[in-house]
Amino acid sequence: VGGLSTLMLFGRERRQGPRIGAVTEGYRESTMKVLRLSFLSSFALEVGASLSVAVVAVSIGLRLVNGDLSLGTGLWVLLLVPEAFTAIRLVGARFHASADGLTVAAEVFALIEQTQPAVTSAGGREELRFENVGAPGRLATVTGVARHRQVTVLSGPSGAGKSTLLDIIRGEIDSAGVVTLDGSAVSTADCSVAAQDPVLIGRQVEDAIVLGPTEKIDESSLADAIRFAHVDVPRNRPTTELSGGQVQRVVVARAIYRALSLNTPVVLLDEPTSALDADAEREVIAGLRELTHRGHIVIVASHRPAVLASADVVVEVGR
Repeated sequence: VGGLSTLMLFGRERRQGPRIGAVTEGYRESTMKVLRLSFLSSFALEVGASLSVAVVAVSIGLRLVNGDLSLGTGLWVLLLVPEAFTAIRLVGARFHASADGLTVAAEVFALIEQTQPAVTSAGGREELRFENVGAPGRLATVTGVARHRQVTVLSGPSGAGKSTLLDIIRGEIDSAGVVTLDGSAVSTADCSVAAQDPVLIGRQVEDAIVLGPTEKIDESSLADAIRFAHVDVPRNRPTTELSGGQVQRVVVARAIYRALSLNTPVVLLDEPTSALDADAEREVIAGLRELTHRGHIVIVASHRPAVLASADVVVEVGR
């Protein structure tokens, strides 16, 4: 359906009718099989719970007739019995939720097993090259070089593909081009990332930055990350009390902490100052500059004038 206009140009739109019908029928059959199984399992559990309540109700009635039980006690027990069998009714829903969780966990563990260990020295990686990389409909072909001890800024209008290029660099999106780090392929373990849409995980600021066991915190790296990202709130501040700009700085600190503690050579930042005022933006830029002095390759996607003015290298995207 998405390519219908192209099919119409070549006069082949009518040929797709049977194919769309076959795909739709297959989707209907597979969906109904799942729904049929779900309804049958739920129905069986409901019948079991209902029969159990009925058996208890009959027992209460017989005891009331024989005078072994008072009416108030019988009614009280009868009201509580359905609650006792609520767990049986929820077995189906909980089972499907656990199945989804197991599927996600399997994918996460497979990704963890594929991830290579991070390099031991960020200063040993000097150059990241991306040659003729692109994504149809999302990013025009672009070539560039980012070197250590430099801030490289990806510049271009909104929608030009700056975020897509960052995803290609860290291997999230396949591209026909080549991305290399000192001549070798780039892995996810080589990169620390601050996404454009920040999401914090953890109850407190410290938890959100470290993203791991608190007993293994690298205090020196954490202090540097907080300072570089200009995080101006206490480490024990609940993440639910942060403003948009504070959340953005915590996400930048999280990427910097990973880079410092695990010595990841490449730091990718997507619009890290879009929610900041001029003073805070200036502090974050200074922190990124200091990070490059540690030997890291810093690549920033941004169209903010202050970020562009601070860049050592500017790579035009989408032009």
